[in-house]
Amino acid sequence: MGLLEDLKNLYNEAQDEVAQRAKRAAQDQQGLPGAGGPPSIDELRERLRQQARRANAQARPAKAAAAEAPAEQPAAQRHAARAAERHAAERAAEKEEARVKAATASGHARLARLMHQPRTLRDLVILKELLDRPLALRRFPHQR
Repeated sequence: MGLLEDLKNLYNEAQDEVAQRAKRAAQDQQGLPGAGGPPSIDELRERLRQQARRANAQARPAKAAAAEAPAEQPAAQRHAARAAERHAAERAAEKEEARVKAATASGHARLARLMHQPRTLRDLVILKELLDRPLALRRFPHQR
């Protein structure tokens, strides 16, 4: 329901904004005072959005130039960059593998610790009974 309420709020805000813009346009055409007052929050938000759009538009050529720069690099630099990327990927894979191995080893050690403590062993048996099939549905060898 939260999604529907958010959608309704956005719709109401958009309707209010359209009504305010129409009201301001009418005041501007009639020359009424109040149109030249301090900007509303909606106007300030719109100005911020426009500034962000302008900043993004100015940053796009710089990003495009940065993207074109690797094509101008000599082959040796490109090869070195690829080798460095491969090396970094291999190191990341090795770290992940070591982390998984350590987690597994610690999991086995933890299970061994749990098996040697009577209270946790009792908890493990209870957990097993909860997770298994109900006793009435189990098939025992003498029930064939």
